[in-house]
Amino acid sequence: MTTAHDQPYGLMFGDAVAASELREGQIVVLDGHVIGVSPDPDVPGSVRVLLRRALGPPPGTDPDQRPIEVVCPPDMLFGTAAPHNIDLAPPGADS
Repeated sequence: MTTAHDQPYGLMFGDAVAASELREGQIVVLDGHVIGVSPDPDVPGSVRVLLRRALGPPPGTDPDQRPIEVVCPPDMLFGTAAPHNIDLAPPGADS
């Protein structure tokens, strides 16, 4: 007998999608090392967060290290993670 506790619950990660193919209403998950946090000079009261990819592609390939910039309110919550038994792509130099 299957109970409610046996059923999937919460979010499930899906396939990666190119930015140009995102649809309104989709949930996006960002993965990255925080390489910078500063007030956003263009949006008063907002914070600019710079990320570099943390979860790289398969070993032997170069991970995409272009920065991701997110402008958000200072009280926006982000899930965080710590690596455990996994090799992450290095944060890389800020460009």
